Amino acid sequence: MTRLQRLTPDIAARVPPYVGPPLEPGDGIEMATEADHCAALDRLLTTRPDTGPVWLFAYGSLIWKPTFVHQAALVARLHGWHRSFCLGWMRSFRGCPDRPGLMMALDRGGQCTGVAFRLPDADLRDHLLGLIRRELPFKDSGLAPRWLRGRTADGPLTMLGFPVRRGARGHVPDRTEAETVDMIAACAGPQGTMAEYLQQTVAHLEQRGIHDRFLWRLQDQVAARLGG
Repeated sequence: MTRLQRLTPDIAARVPPYVGPPLEPGDGIEMATEADHCAALDRLLTTRPDTGPVWLFAYGSLIWKPTFVHQAALVARLHGWHRSFCLGWMRSFRGCPDRPGLMMALDRGGQCTGVAFRLPDADLRDHLLGLIRRELPFKDSGLAPRWLRGRTADGPLTMLGFPVRRGARGHVPDRTEAETVDMIAACAGPQGTMAEYLQQTVAHLEQRGIHDRFLWRLQDQVAARLGG
């Protein structure tokens, strides 16, 4: 059954865009160096559970805005993790000082269905390093790369994931759904609005047959808030 998404691109575009001077990435938070990224990759590889193909678990923008090469894709489900707008407050990217935002991350509890992407075997280190640069831009990014066990239609699968690190500086827990709607319907930054982010994520999940009830409620409420 095809669901009619209430939050359309036109309605998401009703959030006023950020208009202002260039913003420093991270609003002054110390950026990670190449040495930091290499060290994070080395730590990750030392815990790699096997020498088979490497799969990446994508739950948000990595699905619809990938910056990596992949050889296959499967719908995959994680138990013990769920999507949550709990990483911030962002005063650059899709937020700004006047309208700070929260990014979506994997947080503990529940379950999450997303997409597993198989990375190429050749030049694997370079592919993984590119992902770490994207997902861990700061010295203390709030995310912790690790190997996660999930399931696909083909059976169990170990995947690389980037869940939030509870207790990290950027972890913002215990937001109500109403507070999350308020944030998404308002915040914007140099890379766009959070309403656009939500609209794109829900649309691409639905295209793959993935229905996230939490995000579906949010898109409906955000659209209503924006007069849709």
